[in-house]
Amino acid sequence: MDVSVVIPTFMGEKTLKPLLIRLTQEGIGDIIVIDSQSKDKTLDIAKAFTNRVYVIKKEQFNHGLTRNFGLELASCEIVVFLTQDAIPQKNSIRVLANSFKDSDVAIAYGRQLPHKNAIEFSKHLRYFNYPDYSIKKTLDKKDEFGMKLAFNSNSFAAYRKSVIKNLGGFVRLDFGEDVYMAALALKNGYAVFYNHEAIVYHSHNYSLKEEFLRYIEVGKFYKSQNWIEKEFGKTQDEGFRYVKSQLQYLVKTKKLYCLPSFVIRDILKFVAFKLA
Repeated sequence: MDVSVVIPTFMGEKTLKPLLIRLTQEGIGDIIVIDSQSKDKTLDIAKAFTNRVYVIKKEQFNHGLTRNFGLELASCEIVVFLTQDAIPQKNSIRVLANSFKDSDVAIAYGRQLPHKNAIEFSKHLRYFNYPDYSIKKTLDKKDEFGMKLAFNSNSFAAYRKSVIKNLGGFVRLDFGEDVYMAALALKNGYAVFYNHEAIVYHSHNYSLKEEFLRYIEVGKFYKSQNWIEKEFGKTQDEGFRYVKSQLQYLVKTKKLYCLPSFVIRDILKFVAFKLA
């Protein structure tokens, strides 16, 4: 299956090269880089691997609209969006593309595994969000999955271009464009496929301040798109399940000494979400 890969970049010289090497090894012919006026060597690295490098003004970057631009540039029906710091395992792009064998699949996203230097909080988040089994999610499973049904990834996800365009494309969003599009696709009768065999290494060790600011954005997103909670269920229900999973993880890994850190971060996230 022919695949286009779109990578929005900004100051990505530390991680972009290994990502592009992996894509080249997979034989991906249509690699599109959309850069937001990086001042480091990002553009030089990108141009060494592809002639499809586009520069937009930094202030023009938007999580939703920049992905629409990528869809328009893509020459293939299946379009994979990767962030500049997601490093795929061998053949992960092709494996993810195979998720579209069923005609009702509009979106597929792969599994994220944490980097070796990930803190325990970040490790658990990946294990919680990306289990070791695949799931075909459809609207009739709403009672089983609740809000989790609309979960998606902005770091490693693929879209059926024609379907996304028919749904109106991505809208202007500074955060949550992945969840928005998954929710919209599900609401309109399409499937979202989580493919655990398509793997990237991707994680962040956020500081407390960064964690707080991130969940301000999460809260703003769900308030601006309140139809998602009405359709799939309240975010607080998923929050309770997440906290329970954290405790189970710490017990299983024998790392209960991390519990105070987990509690502090959870409180910060909750407060930030409510303040948004």
